Amino acid sequence: MGVVYCPRCQGRIASAAGQAYCPRCGWNRHVAALQIRSLKRLLPIFLLPLLAFGFLLVSREYSWQPFLYVVLIGAALCAAGMFSLQRSLERLEKLKPIGTEELKQSALPDPVEEEEARARTLVDLPRPRPVHLTSSGRYYIGGVVAVGVVFEVILLWHLIPLLSDLGSEATSAAESWFLLAGAVFFPAMAGIVIYGLARQKQLVVNGEAALAKITRQWQVRGNSWIRYEFTAGGATIAKNAIDVSHRLYTGMRVPVFYDADNLSHQVACCSAYYEIVFPGAP
Repeated sequence: MGVVYCPRCQGRIASAAGQAYCPRCGWNRHVAALQIRSLKRLLPIFLLPLLAFGFLLVSREYSWQPFLYVVLIGAALCAAGMFSLQRSLERLEKLKPIGTEELKQSALPDPVEEEEARARTLVDLPRPRPVHLTSSGRYYIGGVVAVGVVFEVILLWHLIPLLSDLGSEATSAAESWFLLAGAVFFPAMAGIVIYGLARQKQLVVNGEAALAKITRQWQVRGNSWIRYEFTAGGATIAKNAIDVSHRLYTGMRVPVFYDADNLSHQVACCSAYYEIVFPGAP
């Protein structure tokens, strides 16, 4: 993942308990602190049962040493987690963000406003919307096809000789059926992947569009995740999605394409394998 910058001051983004914040201007700091406090309340829920179980093993003089080691390791990890969260919270509380006047002196355009304007433009585009496959979509399809072809060749290489010797004592019927099932499984999985991509393309091209509000943003192993919600057909729909752009944060809006007849069929623009081509773009 590349360097991610703050949508307010363009400073480098930091992370606390999986929540992005800016140590330069203090953007999203309160959300990160709230996330840390929530985790601090959850950790004792796991720590206390472990300690109670360990005390039971010691008091009853059970010879369950492996279980006791697991309890001790788990308790130590929980304690280390509590210590790390407390240190992160202290760092957040000691931050001294730059002032408003200094922020105003920046000549850089506001990326939040740019992203909001882009989202509104996408939603207002008439159907059918022109799309093309993103680079991640091409890698995804290429990886699925490559893995499927390799496994299919290996399975057929072993399956064809077995089928030619079918009925002989040297050939196991169970082995033949296992290889045959594997040979059918990979084309079936490829068909499911192709069907899913075709349905996603149909949603982006001809689906209903809505501006969903991002209610939460967090990071997991370098990947940015968001939770969004929007209202359609009198119902409020909420869902998680990965943000491959790393430009969306809590409070912003993201275009969502959905099927009006089946609201469970939806895709957020930030996680779709198909990207809308703006009019006039090359």
